[in-house]
Amino acid sequence: WLIIKANQENLLSAHGHGDSDRFIANQTELIKSPLIVDPVASKPAVAATPETASEPDASQAIVRKVKIRALSRSDFFVIEFSSTIPKQAALVANELARSYFAHQQRDATFRTSALIRLLEDQLTAQQAKVEDLRRRWRELAKTTTGIDPFAAKPTEVNLQLHNPNAELQNQMLKIQMGGTMLVNTVQA
Repeated sequence: WLIIKANQENLLSAHGHGDSDRFIANQTELIKSPLIVDPVASKPAVAATPETASEPDASQAIVRKVKIRALSRSDFFVIEFSSTIPKQAALVANELARSYFAHQQRDATFRTSALIRLLEDQLTAQQAKVEDLRRRWRELAKTTTGIDPFAAKPTEVNLQLHNPNAELQNQMLKIQMGGTMLVNTVQA
């Protein structure tokens, strides 16, 4: 028995629930494709099966004789091969299933590797954004407070607070004090 789920499993994809009938049809045709059948037909034990041995193209003989059917309305499928020798029929069906599973494993490995590469690329991009935001925050904090918020430990220079309006306030205070002194001098 073979399990073919109604939909291909997709990580991080909103399109995981496509046309299930089409997916199943694709998988059953994949089992009959040269990608799966040719490695099976090239095995000596399979080539010795009477139904393939008498044909010029063993792969085509397998494709003609193989039947893939669902068990009821489940995800379970049966691969059947007709032969005059029951053991050979079972061998061909089992080899087709093994070839299909090997292909699925390679495909899953490829897709997983591609997904990992995409996630690593996204991680690198996100890290660059975080570093840019951290740099901008550091510059802004140093400009407004004189303190580096990411410094390992504060230094003497960092402990002095810097107010960008301090110079203007000093000038205003001097003018007010000068005005007060002038008023006092005029009154005296």
